[in-house]
Amino acid sequence: MKRSAVHVEDHPVDYAAFEGAIPAGNYGAGDVLVWDKGTWEPVDDARKGLEKGKLVFRLHGQKLAGLWELIRITRPDSRQDDWLLFKKRDEWAKPLAEFDVVRAFPDSVVEKPLGLLEDGTLETAANGDLVPDLSKAQRAPLPSHMEPQLATLATTLPIGSKWLIENKYDGYRLLTRIDRGRVTLFTRGGQDWTTKFAEIAAESSSLSVDTAWLDGEIVVLVNDKPDFGALQEAISQRRSARIVYFVFDLLYLDGLDLRKIPLWTRRMRLRDVIGDGDDHVRFSEDFDAPAVQLLKAACEIGLEGILIKDRNAPYESGRTQSWLKGKCRLRQEFVVCGFTTPPASHELSGLILGYYSGTALRHAGHVGTGWDVKMADDLHKRLAKIEVPASPFDGPMVKERRWGEDRERSTG
Repeated sequence: MKRSAVHVEDHPVDYAAFEGAIPAGNYGAGDVLVWDKGTWEPVDDARKGLEKGKLVFRLHGQKLAGLWELIRITRPDSRQDDWLLFKKRDEWAKPLAEFDVVRAFPDSVVEKPLGLLEDGTLETAANGDLVPDLSKAQRAPLPSHMEPQLATLATTLPIGSKWLIENKYDGYRLLTRIDRGRVTLFTRGGQDWTTKFAEIAAESSSLSVDTAWLDGEIVVLVNDKPDFGALQEAISQRRSARIVYFVFDLLYLDGLDLRKIPLWTRRMRLRDVIGDGDDHVRFSEDFDAPAVQLLKAACEIGLEGILIKDRNAPYESGRTQSWLKGKCRLRQEFVVCGFTTPPASHELSGLILGYYSGTALRHAGHVGTGWDVKMADDLHKRLAKIEVPASPFDGPMVKERRWGEDRERSTG
């Protein structure tokens, strides 16, 4: 658990019991409630800790307990004295994915006193046995199709406890529709790929649900890391037994549309559905650590990056700001728009690439590597069948260095 904290001027002790609305235009305007109440004790000298910018203490509250730490993140002479509040690892620490005390107990302890946490009043909650609240889910028939939610590339990595962080898998998006044991697997673009992944379909059909929609990513693991090239090879050679489906969201379950309820609640229920997982269908874990630290670690071990999601946001189809991605390497997707061959030859020497700028297709250049002889022959046969005489580009092709007298072809 991590929260922002600001050092303010001293307040009268009586303020600690105040609840109510402070009118707009006044200091601290807004609704105020006493979320927790109890005592604290410093671990070392509190005054020296404040001077050094590091204060460790123990809480004895109705909702919070154990060791905590305040770390100053601004210079002591700054106009605003900003700190970060951390939960230190001890017997009271729980990952937010397992138990979010703020979401579980949002009410005032003045109106609803709970007793000290250390006395065992919230033993069930402290053990992480909270049942996800699906009461706000809408009852609806099983949708025939779903459009996936997409992440926006982050220019800066956000901080704060509202964000849930997962691995960014270097694979293909896959949505799963389950209807009374019948499983259909859809790509991001809505294509039915069920027959390509028999093992994933079989394991999905054995989940203890009647109807559901799952969202996740398929990968091939090489030395425990996703390998995109290995995934492409497995698909082209129909070796689906190597493919693993990491599921990260639950959109619909047994008559309930879950897309409007918070992400953390959907994932709690998803964890119950997936359980310990199987060889080909697994729950995608999240991590309780700062995004900057996790992205650095992901890059160091050779992963593609991280996904940073607003834990309280609904599921929204299309590209959104509530899902962000931090990438170790920037990568652009291109459209294969044509190919080149040497004169009097049926060999493939290059691909002509394009990219979309809005609805316009623009020329991006050529690429002449990345395939072996067998793949080049296969690509040439497939592309030659869809050859068209006209250029597909909206606008001229970029002038660039070319391979002698190679002939250009456009694909439909």
